[in-house]
Amino acid sequence: MSAARPPTEATRFATRFGTAMTLLGVAVGLANIWRFPYMAGQYGGGAFVLVYLAFVVLLGAPALIAEWSLGRLTRAGPGGAFRRIGMPGGGVIGFILFLTVFMATSYYTVVVAQILFYAARGGSVGDPEAFYAANFSGVTPLNLGCTIVVFAAMGGVAAFGVRRGIERLSRVAMPLVGLGLLIVAIRSLTLPGATEGVRYLLWPDFERVTSTTFLAALGQAFFSLSLGGTFFLAYGSYLPRSVNLRRLAGSTALGDTGAAILGGLAVIPAAFALGVAPESGPALLFFTLPRVFEAMPGGALFGPIFFLALFLAAFLSALAALEVIVNSASAWTRERAAAGSSLFAGWTRRRVILAVVCLQIPLAMPSMVSSDYLAWSDLLWGSTMQPLGSAFTLIGLGFFVSRGRALAEAGRGASRPPGDWWRFWIRWVVPAGILVVLGWGWAGPIAELFS
Repeated sequence: MSAARPPTEATRFATRFGTAMTLLGVAVGLANIWRFPYMAGQYGGGAFVLVYLAFVVLLGAPALIAEWSLGRLTRAGPGGAFRRIGMPGGGVIGFILFLTVFMATSYYTVVVAQILFYAARGGSVGDPEAFYAANFSGVTPLNLGCTIVVFAAMGGVAAFGVRRGIERLSRVAMPLVGLGLLIVAIRSLTLPGATEGVRYLLWPDFERVTSTTFLAALGQAFFSLSLGGTFFLAYGSYLPRSVNLRRLAGSTALGDTGAAILGGLAVIPAAFALGVAPESGPALLFFTLPRVFEAMPGGALFGPIFFLALFLAAFLSALAALEVIVNSASAWTRERAAAGSSLFAGWTRRRVILAVVCLQIPLAMPSMVSSDYLAWSDLLWGSTMQPLGSAFTLIGLGFFVSRGRALAEAGRGASRPPGDWWRFWIRWVVPAGILVVLGWGWAGPIAELFS
C-alpha cells in the first residue's frame, strides 16, 4: 500500500465540537426531515421507528466506524482508498463511487435549491400543485436560478477548505437545524388532535410489523446515515488519529436519529391535527406541508422556521457531496501533474471547485425537466450505488486490511480496540444486510419492467 498523505491545514478538522457538527451535518439531511416522516407513515408508524432504531444501532454504527477507519487509515477519499489497501480493481471501484456522488449531487442539489425558495417564501405558495408545475417543472428561470445560487454557495464555502469553510459553517448551522426542528415540533405537539399523531409515530403496534417494515427500515437507516463509502470515507481522512471513532459513531447515530424523530414530531402530529394523511409520500414536502402550515395557527411563523431548518440540513449534505468530488478530483489532478501533464499543472483546490460546479449545473437540468429522470437517478445512484459503496468499504477493510491494522485503526483514541466480533460483523453481517436491501429495492422495478 502506498504511503498515506498526511492531512494539510485546509483538510483537517480543528475542534471536537466542529468535528461532531460537521459529521452530523453529513448524516442529517432530507432523509431525516422529509423522508423519515413519510416512510414512518407508509410502513407502520411506531413499529417502523422501533425497527429503524435497531438497524441504526446494529448495522449503521458499525458501518460508520468502518468507513471512518478506512478513510483515516489511507488518508484518501474513494478515489484512492481502495487502491492504497491493494484491493483488486480498487481504482475502478473508486471511480465508480466518485461517479456515484458526482451524478447524485446534480439531482440532489436541484431539490435543495427548491427548498431554499420555499424557505424564503415560508412554504406559502397558494395552490401548491399549480405553483410547482408553473415554476419548478422544467428549466424555468426560477428553477435554474435557485440551483445556480445553491451551487455557487456550496462552491464558496468549499473554497475556504474543510476547517475554515465546512467546519465553521457546520458549527453554526447544525445547532440552528436542531433548534428549528424543536420549535416546530413543540408547536405541532400543541395542536388539538396532535396526540394521535404522536401515538402513531412512537407507539409500536407489533401487529403492523411485516417483512416490508424491516426492509424499509433497513434502507432508511443506511440512507439516513449517509453511508456509502463516499462521504464518511472522505471525511474520515480528515480525522485526527486521537479521535475515538466508536464514541463519534455513537454521537453521530444519536444525533441523526434525534433529528429524524424531531422531523417526524414536527410533521406527523400536525398532519393528524389538520386531517392530512401521514402516508402521503414524497408529495409531503412541496404539496402537503405548505397546506399544513397555511392551515396551522401561527403557520406564517413556523413554516419559514421549518423550511429553513430543512434547507440548512440539506445544504450541508450537498456540501459534503461536493467535498467528496473535490477531494477525489484534486488528488487526480495532482497525480496527472506529477506524471508530467501540463494541462493540470498548477491546478489549485479553488480551480477544481470552479470546474466541478460548472459541470454540475448543466448536469442538473434533466432533473428539472423530468421527475421520472430524478426518481430513477435517485434509485440508481442514491438507493443502489450508495449502499453498494458501503459494502465495498466494509469488504475492503474487512478482507484487504490485516486484522491487527483494522482493529487498531478502529480503536485509536479508545481505551481498547474493538473485538473480533466487530470485524466479523462488518465482514459478513452488514454486507449481507445491504444485499437484502438492494434485492428488495430492485425487485419491484424489475418486475414492472418485464410486465
